Amino acid sequence: MMDKKSWLLVILVIVGLTACATTQSGIKEPRLPDDINIISPSPDLPKEIAVFSGKWIGRWSFGMDAILVVEEIQDTWAKVVYSIGDVPRYNIPAGYRRFRCEVIPGPKPKLKWIPPIGRPEPVNFEVKDSNTLEGTQDWVSGEWRGTNTVSMKRTN
Repeated sequence: MMDKKSWLLVILVIVGLTACATTQSGIKEPRLPDDINIISPSPDLPKEIAVFSGKWIGRWSFGMDAILVVEEIQDTWAKVVYSIGDVPRYNIPAGYRRFRCEVIPGPKPKLKWIPPIGRPEPVNFEVKDSNTLEGTQDWVSGEWRGTNTVSMKRTN
């Protein structure tokens, strides 16, 4: 039978391991609305487009955590929920929006939209593999130009 000190040590080790596992990616899941409803894509939809369906999480290159939920997808549009975490150094507050975006068909289909939150330049997402989305946003601010990037992983 273990004494109190041994039990305390076991608990501390478990808590420590749990903390390491939850912070390894460092991504904090931004808040989503309670009424998320992912509709399975039609079997007639090309698989290259259907793969967008679902919930994706990642962190933009400038430090903003984000979730993209593709609730419904058709051949030319998708209904999405886009949620972001706050980024105090850029005065970006946390929030989410539900909206429709454009599906650009082709061998490498894209989701494209002008974000309802954040920078006004278009965002493009492409599927890298069945569990990874790659996003880019080219931006201009005065004489400065750049590209924000994100790699999002499929999540449940």
